[in-house]
Amino acid sequence: MPAIRGSESKKKTRRYTRALDQVHADLASQRHLELYHETKAHEELPALGQYYCKECAKWYESETNFVAHQKGKPHKRRVKQLKDEPYSQKEAEAAIGLRTDNGRRKGEVEEVMEEDEVMHPVRKPPQQVLSGQHEEQYHHRDYDDPHRNTEVPPMSLVGQPGHKILQLGTSENQEDYSYQSKGYARCVWHTKQT
Repeated sequence: MPAIRGSESKKKTRRYTRALDQVHADLASQRHLELYHETKAHEELPALGQYYCKECAKWYESETNFVAHQKGKPHKRRVKQLKDEPYSQKEAEAAIGLRTDNGRRKGEVEEVMEEDEVMHPVRKPPQQVLSGQHEEQYHHRDYDDPHRNTEVPPMSLVGQPGHKILQLGTSENQEDYSYQSKGYARCVWHTKQT
């Protein structure tokens, strides 16, 4: 073939053999292989179609060539490819996004997320702190707040935008406060009434 038409013309479609899923079906069902052989005229095949490699889907002209092929690297490579199961129609549709999304994902994604949450605590929103259930000191792993562990409110930040101090509630001889910075609780402290 002339190379005038570009590199695409150099790809030999006449050497194209059966796909892996077709060969898998040939190996699984003898009838499937017989149907394929019936489409070929034996007079036109090498050695009248006697030497056929099922894995590679090729005919050979002599027993010597057939045995040499079975010892070769291309045949062994093809056998190794056939050990994997072929893709199903369901997997092919899922790859292009034609599947039903039922909500939560399954598998390794959740496990990785759970490990990440254990290793790095997540900031809690102020509503959980305001409910009185959580009186721990929350902080983001990338943010180092110097006022995080103080027992005194950081009054220098009270008037600035995005910073506020909330009174969580009062109990006997004690007032609970929370310092918030940009929507997230930074510390919770208690002051005793006298």
